[in-house]
Amino acid sequence: LYRLIIAGLFAVLSGFDRLPPNFTQFDEKLILWTSLSYFGLAAVFHFYVERRAGGLALLRNAQVLLDIAALTFLMHASGGVAGGFGILLVIAIAGACLLASWRAAVTFAALSTFAVLGETFYGVLRLDYSVASYTQAGLLGAGCFGTAILASWLAEQARRSEALAAARARDLQTM
Repeated sequence: LYRLIIAGLFAVLSGFDRLPPNFTQFDEKLILWTSLSYFGLAAVFHFYVERRAGGLALLRNAQVLLDIAALTFLMHASGGVAGGFGILLVIAIAGACLLASWRAAVTFAALSTFAVLGETFYGVLRLDYSVASYTQAGLLGAGCFGTAILASWLAEQARRSEALAAARARDLQTM
């Protein structure tokens, strides 16, 4: 639902030319088409998740890749890391890491960091981004890693607590 809300919100705002001024620096059409594509694919994934069709780990991984790609395109369309879409990437990674193993969490963080750094590299070479964008991209990547590791660790602690509570419940029933 988070994906549907975010994609739908930006599709509507860009469709009615109501984006904040800093989001219209470069490419409003890219924002509109990326948002519409993101919304459509998020709706398809939501349908499959609700029906429990396909492997849930596969769906989670595909959704994370969709998040990384769509949010990187939105970030690019709004002028790079300084545009503000980067924080949405951190939130998407955090949500995915709650459902993933530690290894998958680090992989998600690495993929998102590579996407952000790649977009920044392209922007510095071709679109006259400031060289300071590298610092912002690096900090965003570090934020992705920190959030992914913390979310994964918290989810693991919750799973262990749940398993312990279930074991204690079984012990009480056998008494």
